[in-house]
Amino acid sequence: MPTHSPTPPTLYFLDFDSSQAEDGSACWDAMASVQAPRWPEVLAEVQALLRWCQTQASPQPLEEGGLWDFDLQAQVEVAGSPLSQPLPLHWDGWQLQAPPPAWQQGQEPQSACWFSLSLTLVCHPSMDCLVRDAWLDEEG
Repeated sequence: MPTHSPTPPTLYFLDFDSSQAEDGSACWDAMASVQAPRWPEVLAEVQALLRWCQTQASPQPLEEGGLWDFDLQAQVEVAGSPLSQPLPLHWDGWQLQAPPPAWQQGQEPQSACWFSLSLTLVCHPSMDCLVRDAWLDEEG
């Protein structure tokens, strides 16, 4: 596994809201929506965030003794189409795999396309403290 600084990444696209359960665990939800040219930046930010979390512990459901786990969803809305297309994203433990959308034949991605991503982090109370220290202090 590559060695990375334990310094949390600066977040430009993801803005988290949190809620806390009675057992002290927390749920952190963030969304980002950008035009096609900014999509690689969003993916890089998510990858940096997941890498930082990975330096604390590997993702695992809290019910199984994990410190954190996550859910990641993405989609693209093509200009002129009322439908959105889901984008499969996969975290392999250190790298975010994000294949390009399967564009329809003859259609090219344009800046009029919007990419949306939602990320949910579920944290054990000890991991929640690290997340709060990392990103709530930035807000003031």
